[in-house]
Amino acid sequence: MTSRSASLWMENCYRKQWYQRRVRGACLIAWIVPCWSFGKVAEDVGEDCLIYGILGVVPIVHGYFRYLIRRKIVFRNGISEEEWFSFLVSCFFPLCGNCQERTQQNVQTMPRT
Repeated sequence: MTSRSASLWMENCYRKQWYQRRVRGACLIAWIVPCWSFGKVAEDVGEDCLIYGILGVVPIVHGYFRYLIRRKIVFRNGISEEEWFSFLVSCFFPLCGNCQERTQQNVQTMPRT
């Protein structure tokens, strides 16, 4: 991934997605209750919601388990993303990555009104 595509990804995460209505709620949920948000994404790819929700916020190991789920989403959707980039996003930008993963998978955690 080039620096240009990485900067476009970050711009998409921080600007464009925030203003979309369905993503705005997803980002708020990811910031307020990240364990629930991560658990729902893990559940969508076939993992246990409770276990991955807890592991997703445990210091030191959270990056690895977030990385595993992110790679499943990348393979499932045929996204061209290098492994090192997935790992960096999972470890250093977990909430932003979670918002992106939820949007990619169309995970609904907020009840529809």
